[in-house]
Order: sequence, then C-alpha cells, then structure tokens
Amino acid sequence: MFGILLKGKPKVKCKICHGKGYVYQNNALKTCRVCEGKGFVETVRLAERALARFNQPRIYKVSHEHSVMLVYRGYVYNEVLMALRVLAVSKIKAEIVFHV
Repeated sequence: MFGILLKGKPKVKCKICHGKGYVYQNNALKTCRVCEGKGFVETVRLAERALARFNQPRIYKVSHEHSVMLVYRGYVYNEVLMALRVLAVSKIKAEIVFHV
C-alpha cells in the first residue's frame, strides 16, 4: 500500500472569492460555490477535486499525525507517482509514504 501525505495547512484561503465568501456574477452578489461562503477550503477537498479531474483511482482518507493521508490500496507505483504529479500541478504540497 502506498500513501500520499498532504503537507502544509489543513485549510487555505479560497482562490475564487479571495476569502470573502461571495463573488459577483452578472452584476449580482452570490455565495462562492467552492468554499460555500466560508472563505476557506480544506486541502483534502482541493486534492480530491484535482485527482477527480485527472481520473485518478478512488482513494481512502486517513488522518495521520495532525495531517491527512490519501491511501492507495493495491495500485502500482506509477499510478501513485502520477497522482503526486497531479497534486504538484495543482500546487498542493504532498509526499509519498511507502508501506502504510
């Protein structure tokens, strides 16, 4: 089994609304859909969206020493490495952990 340990803060400021919780759309004030009006987004949620966008296999979330680990079961090393590249392109800091 391989794991991808997400590094950095567990929550980050929303890049769509810049932490305000609302956006202007067609001259109307609307709640931001990405952060649901909170202004902050969980790093795990951003990682799941990035991996879903690139058709990565289903993963399991595990909390690991005050951070979150995404665990791959029974997949080959190349797929885990590709997932790590997807997270790097999405500007999410992560590292591979072997034999979780």
